[in-house]
Amino acid sequence: MALFPQISEIYFCPNSGESCYQVCRGNEPLEFSAPLRGDGTKISCRKPGYGMLLLAARPLAEPKDCIMIGDRQEDKDASDACGIKFFWASVLRNEQDWKNLK
Repeated sequence: MALFPQISEIYFCPNSGESCYQVCRGNEPLEFSAPLRGDGTKISCRKPGYGMLLLAARPLAEPKDCIMIGDRQEDKDASDACGIKFFWASVLRNEQDWKNLK
């Protein structure tokens, strides 16, 4: 987060998908369980599952208000499954590229 001061929080999944963690500036990491589908089964937080993306988008009205930046096909697959706009990390080379993400 020190490298990208415009980012206020990150999420990561260090396990097989049953949970993920949120890290915000100045706070301890928070663990979240994988969200449930309507039938009660868990949506994996491990990509290409999109559970972590649903949790990250919760404060916003719609997942479409989020962006995801990634460098692997499973990143794109997860964002597509969740309806989140995706950008390849390889195209973000300078500060102006970041400003043009909208």
